[in-house]
Amino acid sequence: MKTPLLARASGSDPLLDWFETESFVDGSDGPRRRLFMPTSPEFHMKRLLAAGWGDVWQLTSGFRNGDRGASHLEEFSILEWYRVGWSDERLMDEVLEICALALGKERTAGAKKTTYAEAFERFAQCDPFDPRGVTAPTPEGRALFEETCRRAGVAAPECDGDERLHWLHGTVVAPRLGAGGPEFLVEWPAPQAALAKIERDSRGRLVGRRFELYVRGVELCNGYQELTDAAEQRRRFDEEAGQRRALGKRPGVRDDEFLAALDAGMPECAGVALGLDRLVMLALGIDDIERAVPFVD
Repeated sequence: MKTPLLARASGSDPLLDWFETESFVDGSDGPRRRLFMPTSPEFHMKRLLAAGWGDVWQLTSGFRNGDRGASHLEEFSILEWYRVGWSDERLMDEVLEICALALGKERTAGAKKTTYAEAFERFAQCDPFDPRGVTAPTPEGRALFEETCRRAGVAAPECDGDERLHWLHGTVVAPRLGAGGPEFLVEWPAPQAALAKIERDSRGRLVGRRFELYVRGVELCNGYQELTDAAEQRRRFDEEAGQRRALGKRPGVRDDEFLAALDAGMPECAGVALGLDRLVMLALGIDDIERAVPFVD
């Protein structure tokens, strides 16, 4: 099973940029249609779930424009799969089983789960859920963000709201996760789990059923207890489109066929995307992802 590498709709995450091109519909002088190289095959695979395929998996490429670094490639290899009727907890266990094939059981044993709030309190000394904290759109919020960055020894860029959490997560929190063994980061803020089910945690805060696995500061996977409510997904897409406009980014194209599939009924499921290039990087004990792939352009 293979899903398209040229899609008629874009992704939805306002903080990701995609590659796009144009199709000459009726020759080079005719109308043109925007096409996108998917950041993930997620929407197409969920359409298969809604069509009754049952469990689905795929080894494919993902694309993210401008995403280049020691652990990032603009074109990367991912193993993505969905389990019908599974919980995210059960899927985390399977993720560890697959990672053990490359890293060895001794390096994937004793995995622990840390909530997003716990990780921020431990490494950034701040509460990411406090509306009067580092994300507050006030001079006090900006000052708290700058102080948090100063304590952590990182720069404080010009950004607002949830972007500040993304910055702190990427520069302060994530590099410290999984230092003593595999560590799942769970119970994410709802705005950062746009494709996941939302629930209330033990303190009554809205959190997303999203998880990421870290080993030695490297994020290996991103998974969800998948959202199946079409109306809620539409609302979140509209919200993300507004965030994209606020950031001054070119709007994407909403995947209405994916939403129609949700309307038709997608089964309860859990899904995950595992970065194979990063897994190879960890298995080989190297710290540059470009050395984990045969070709780099």
